[in-house]
Amino acid sequence: MTNSIKIILALLLIVLTNILGHYFPPTSIMLSPLTIGLLTVLLIFTDLKIGYRILLITLAIIVNDICIKNFAGGTYDLEGAGFINAFLIIGLIISTIIILIKTVVLKNKNAIIKIMLTLMMPAIMFLYLQYFGFYGLSFSKSMSLTKENAIENKTFLSDLDFSESEIIYDIDSIRIISGWTEKELMLNHNSLIRNTEETGNINYKVKIKHNFKPYEFSIYYKVNSEDVNGANPVDSVLEFTANKSESITLTIFKLRNGSVNRDTIIKRVTIKPK
Repeated sequence: MTNSIKIILALLLIVLTNILGHYFPPTSIMLSPLTIGLLTVLLIFTDLKIGYRILLITLAIIVNDICIKNFAGGTYDLEGAGFINAFLIIGLIISTIIILIKTVVLKNKNAIIKIMLTLMMPAIMFLYLQYFGFYGLSFSKSMSLTKENAIENKTFLSDLDFSESEIIYDIDSIRIISGWTEKELMLNHNSLIRNTEETGNINYKVKIKHNFKPYEFSIYYKVNSEDVNGANPVDSVLEFTANKSESITLTIFKLRNGSVNRDTIIKRVTIKPK
């Protein structure tokens, strides 16, 4: 079988599995370890120099991964991207084993060269996943860990002013230490070029001290709402996103015996940028 036929068969394999995955998802994802293994077997036995063969295998795996993330049917989120990448990694392990078997029997190559050839594909794929691991997705970036990080990243907007700094109810106490706002950024990787965009929303971060036992939450909060349903537990750091406004209201609830039907509004805290 000539090199051209093997390469054409590899391309046909990528096209057919991705057509199958498009109409019967998630077939192409589930089959990706097998697909990658077959691509490796087809291309590792061409008559090209071994380095070119490995580069050709790597290129085929990348093309297959991009096709899966573009055409695998339906949409996916971060969890779905992790699912796709997990099957990709299984395929990479299979491919690396096949390449290792082939390089071990090479003559006129010392051990160091054989190791470098074996690790060439995993190294390139590692770099590829650093940029294309979440290709096809748009998602909000995490807030900065500290105010200094926000300033350094040029997302910091302002410090926060609170109408109440200390809240005490029965044996529970909450002290608001500080807070700041920063721009909400979205990572957009729907095209081959990854972009970071501003959404127009504002991220809020509020640091708190309290006397609750770890993971024993009875104090909850809600932003711009007095409906306890969907409220979040008050912890040492509160993070939330809101539209641009002059102020927002943080409603603090006390849940009695864990029942939303027996909640009490403890305090309404107005938050304004300084």
